[in-house]
Amino acid sequence: MVTGTVTGVRAPESAAGPRVVTVLVETGAARWAAQLENPRVVVLPAEGREAP
Repeated sequence: MVTGTVTGVRAPESAAGPRVVTVLVETGAARWAAQLENPRVVVLPAEGREAP
């Protein structure tokens, strides 16, 4: 699992197209995530949660 901060989201070009999410992560985590064949991103809302 890699955690990071969402820095941008772009809507899909078509209704069935993928969304583009830009996530800021540490360098080591980015290298590890780049090796994944089919990475998945789960975005959790900050609202209603305590900030660390």
